[in-house]
Amino acid sequence: MKAILVTMPDGSQWDVPASLVAGDCAHYYAKEKGADYYETMNATMEDHVELLDWAVNNMDWKDIKDKARMVTPPDDVDYEDG
Repeated sequence: MKAILVTMPDGSQWDVPASLVAGDCAHYYAKEKGADYYETMNATMEDHVELLDWAVNNMDWKDIKDKARMVTPPDDVDYEDG
């Protein structure tokens, strides 16, 4: 499975399925621009810049959190340092 690794502010890391992002992009272009869904999805899956750009600028965490998989838990915080 091709995935986008997302690092959250707490240090946790999550794999987000690239197909989820590419599908969202393809859905938009098919609906709004009349583009072919599968052609757009395949092109987006192959174009890493477009894939990341779409994820960052057009998707919210709430849209993908149920499909994301945590691969690194949050950092331990040493509250004694505070």
